[in-house]
Amino acid sequence: LFFLCFFLSFFINIPQSTIEMRCLVYRGPGASTRSVTSTVESLRRALARHRQHTDFTVTTATPADLLSSDDEWEATTSLLAFPGGADVPYCNSLGAVGMERVRRYVESGGRYLGICAGAYFASGAVSFEPGTELEVVGERHLKFYRGVAAGAAYSGFDYESERGAVSAPIRFVSSVGGSDWETCLDYVNGGPLWMMDDIDDTSVFRINSVNHSRLEGVDILATYVDLKHAVAAMRCRVGRGVAVLCGSHPELHHSLIADIDSGDDPVYAEHVQRLKENLSEHEAGRKKLFDLCVDAAIQPQTKSDEFRSTQRM
Repeated sequence: LFFLCFFLSFFINIPQSTIEMRCLVYRGPGASTRSVTSTVESLRRALARHRQHTDFTVTTATPADLLSSDDEWEATTSLLAFPGGADVPYCNSLGAVGMERVRRYVESGGRYLGICAGAYFASGAVSFEPGTELEVVGERHLKFYRGVAAGAAYSGFDYESERGAVSAPIRFVSSVGGSDWETCLDYVNGGPLWMMDDIDDTSVFRINSVNHSRLEGVDILATYVDLKHAVAAMRCRVGRGVAVLCGSHPELHHSLIADIDSGDDPVYAEHVQRLKENLSEHEAGRKKLFDLCVDAAIQPQTKSDEFRSTQRM
């Protein structure tokens, strides 16, 4: 009944006070404080565009909240978001029981948004910096996208600084189900990419003049322009629900990038300053990319439109 009201709210004029939707952002071990804060703030801004239909409340949820037997959060949550950080603590904090609750929530009609670490967490497997001190390699429980999330997309990642951060050129579809594309620069620091060539039941199609494997139930929302248009964001149909995975950080305002650990290193200080300046020039595009990810997650899908973007490529 909850999701039926949610979907109907997009098409009929129901008084705002009658429909209130809760969006939860994971806050716990592994989640970057900056990413939690920026995800909450960006969700509130993006969802305000739909306020004529629905009153959204955006709050945070700890592992204890998601594991609680007293709180049936699944029945009152329209969107569950996992922000950037590190996904191994997500796995450890929720455990098999918590991850299974998240998986069943989405399969039953829930909506999931995974940003950076949240996107690794939602993939079939992770291959992060194999053969290095930072290596994280292994299968994942959720498998909203059944293939491998490979990272870091750009080399030089450092957990303690912005040394590996880049203002990456991202090409993204202008609207859900549309065929027009736009480009912006977005912050990427350790995030994944997906090649979609590691799953058996795929066929090949072209996007941005590059061959990609087509997987039924997956819409490509964005690609990395300078990484041979590897997938940067996607929408996956999961049972009756939807999961949106994004490797970049379209939730992050450039002002939140701290001038940390520069010390007496003028090269690093210049890198951070240039990073912020580049991103500041693409604020409008960043917001449109985040809005696209949110819309792809929450908008109802019909049989006629759920895979329109991939069918047109």
